[in-house]
Amino acid sequence: MRRLVIAVLMLLPGGTLGQYPGWVTYSYNPQPQQPDQVAPSTPQTVSAKVGKQAVLASKATGEVAWVWDRRYLPEDQVYHDKAAKTLVVTSGVSATYLVTAVEHQPAKGFVQTEYLVTFTGGSLPPPDPPPPPIDTLGKRMKDAWLTDLKAGKAKQNEFRDVGLIFRESGKFLKLVTTTGEVYKLLAIALDTTVTDGDLPTVKTVVAERLAKVTKKTVPLDDALKAAFMTAFAELSKAIEEAQK
Repeated sequence: MRRLVIAVLMLLPGGTLGQYPGWVTYSYNPQPQQPDQVAPSTPQTVSAKVGKQAVLASKATGEVAWVWDRRYLPEDQVYHDKAAKTLVVTSGVSATYLVTAVEHQPAKGFVQTEYLVTFTGGSLPPPDPPPPPIDTLGKRMKDAWLTDLKAGKAKQNEFRDVGLIFRESGKFLKLVTTTGEVYKLLAIALDTTVTDGDLPTVKTVVAERLAKVTKKTVPLDDALKAAFMTAFAELSKAIEEAQK
């Protein structure tokens, strides 16, 4: 009778005794299959003189995949045998490279062996060249001011007043209707402030920045007014910083 009851239970929807804990105790917890893991290893050290060969010989029984950072160890400094179990590394400078050999073993999964390959006895690689200086309006204005000052064609108070003119120039934009009138008023203000012949290099920097707004005489619309305001603010700030 007991066997018949158990057989009937097994035929019920669901088909597992574990769903009926009031009647029988049954559990089945199979261990989930874990994916193959890369086993960690302590790096092996390999040393060689600069210009000589460092030989990395893997003890793997199967084929090995060699992995390294090609940004620091170019492909033309490395070659391996046909069976991919030995890797030869060269270097023209003193350096240390990390190379990893990866092998798949049926019982363990992926197994990796790391090598620290150090080359000694040569010169250090040259340092990276410094980045080019950033070309900004502030830098150009500073250089122009120092150039004019060294040439004896600059006065501190005049240079300061030029910055003040650009700080206040936005106020007269509502009084003019064309870009030509803007440039005319600026020319009058600057010529009145600066001694004739002074600040020639600074004037060039100013002209180049204003020319980016427009070189033509056209109606002064809202977009052009905004562009002039930006140029005035940048020139005022550049002159202020150039005096520090």
